[in-house]
Amino acid sequence: MYLKKVKKFTNSKNLVLVGDKSTKFSIEIDETIKKQFSTFLKGEKDIDYVKSFDQLIIFVKGSKDHEKLRISGFNARKIVDQKAKEITVIGDKEMMLSFAEGFALSNYQFLKYLKDASKKKNALETIFLLSDVSDKLFLLTVWSDNAGKPGTVIYEDQLFFPRSPQYQYKRNLFTTYYFQDTMKVPVTGTFHIGWRQFDAERLNVGLDMNIVNNDKTHFSVDNGATWQQSTFAGSVMIH
Repeated sequence: MYLKKVKKFTNSKNLVLVGDKSTKFSIEIDETIKKQFSTFLKGEKDIDYVKSFDQLIIFVKGSKDHEKLRISGFNARKIVDQKAKEITVIGDKEMMLSFAEGFALSNYQFLKYLKDASKKKNALETIFLLSDVSDKLFLLTVWSDNAGKPGTVIYEDQLFFPRSPQYQYKRNLFTTYYFQDTMKVPVTGTFHIGWRQFDAERLNVGLDMNIVNNDKTHFSVDNGATWQQSTFAGSVMIH
């Protein structure tokens, strides 16, 4: 299963709205749905849903408590049809990620020893996160290794020639970024690849949740002075 960030909305039969009264959605939403979501936010429930024709629309109340949002993701999995192959999540960027993590983790199943495993298997393949950050900038960066964490910068794009995120709209596709002037960067042993960005908004990257390697994924919020390990279980899809 994949978490995939997209900037174009496809008419998903399973739509999730995550946010609070201050959330600005990145697409135009039907006025009736807006009113329903607004009414939902005034109530006591953390999650609710409506069905409109053949579309399921789930409302999730936003929170700064990310664990609470993961629980909402777990509960949402119970609402979505077992045969659904994808869902689309829109709303607050930080809240969407926590909700999606809870939803994805609740989709895992242990069916190996069940006789009717094929009938009970969840068909979900992709969670689409609708958010456009293609106007944001970053610097492609390579670090040496320092006891399992990024160390000295080996390569970094020039400050005046930053990059912007590029999107792919089909499954299992990668975007190729070349070093400037197609230069070759010599490395030995273990090294780390990633990016340095200019603001706090998450640019994000594909996450393979079938293989857990987050012990090898790190991030820094102080320009590389210290590094923290990612808590998102999976493997970052950078090759």
